[in-house]
Amino acid sequence: MGISRNLAAFHLEKLVVAGLLTVSLPRLPRLRRPGRVPKLYAVADEQIELSLPPRRYRTIASVFIESVQQGGDAARATALDAAASCGRQIGAATLEGARVGRLGVERALGLVRPVLEDNGYEPEVHRTDGTQILLRNCPFHALLEADQGLVCALNCELVGGMLSGLGAEVLEARLIPRPEHCCVTVVPRARTEEPQAAG
Repeated sequence: MGISRNLAAFHLEKLVVAGLLTVSLPRLPRLRRPGRVPKLYAVADEQIELSLPPRRYRTIASVFIESVQQGGDAARATALDAAASCGRQIGAATLEGARVGRLGVERALGLVRPVLEDNGYEPEVHRTDGTQILLRNCPFHALLEADQGLVCALNCELVGGMLSGLGAEVLEARLIPRPEHCCVTVVPRARTEEPQAAG
């Protein structure tokens, strides 16, 4: 960031006081070193929304969720289709008409990650258990109390639509609930085996 350690520490401590960050002392081997004890900063669970003038998007979202619940299976299917369509529009708009050609997994990951970042998912590529993108943040977390199953399903369709709109067909969105992460995970699509010729 081009700033000194002391200035960075000053700003980090201000964010801790404001409740936006938490701080802990990592367990490190006891080494005799001069200077301050290292601190580990993390984003706090506190959620902050600010709009001027005030907006109440959560209220209308709750109304939509309730209407889908009352509409039964047909309304749910329509909502899922709409989420996928919205995702495709987001993905296609990102390309702005550019043709990306056939994508491999690595190139698709590079294309998808900034789109997920722009939409608030905080994606992280993990390669420990196969290549996958974990989404650290759920942009719709505040609505989970209304109907977690529906919100997660809509979220998965939305991300899947983004992949489709980007032409990243080698990837797919799956519902894999994990604590402290969004329930959607982006993974390489399983390859279907080529049919063998009869001999």
